[in-house]
Amino acid sequence: MATRKAQRELAERTESLNRELTQQAQVAYQARVKVLAQLIEALPQQVEARLAAAEEDMLALSFEAVCRVLGDHVVTANGLRAQLLQSVRAMRGRRLVAVHLHPDDLATLEREPDAAADLLANEAIEWVADAEMTLGGCIVRSPEGGLDARLDTQLGALRDLLLRSRAAPPSTPSSGTA
Repeated sequence: MATRKAQRELAERTESLNRELTQQAQVAYQARVKVLAQLIEALPQQVEARLAAAEEDMLALSFEAVCRVLGDHVVTANGLRAQLLQSVRAMRGRRLVAVHLHPDDLATLEREPDAAADLLANEAIEWVADAEMTLGGCIVRSPEGGLDARLDTQLGALRDLLLRSRAAPPSTPSSGTA
């Protein structure tokens, strides 16, 4: 009889320990689930913050790359010609009076017969060697106004555009309904 009593006490003690251990395991499990839920809840904001930080770096890197590529290209005769043609086209319909260039740029164009012969031959345009101009840029003037096509001005406009796009609220995808 004492053995049965001891077995019963042992079984009750075992059951009590199992309940206690199960309860402790459930408490620990619920604590971990709570921590995971908090992490999952915080994740979108952390991802958004990381993307915003990366976007700033990507914009700065893109701007630097554009500056390097344009800077290297624009000081060549072909780059100067392309810059001038683009600037003249932008003034389409207006009577051009003067084009201000850095003296070295004008000399480069005059040395390279194919670079801007068609533009330089236009007698209605006064070609001004302007030491105030930076290499690779020009200012095109007409009676109706002018166009500042200096590289630093264009890069400044690009920088401002990039900064505005970064400051703009992100666009939301459309739902496909009109």
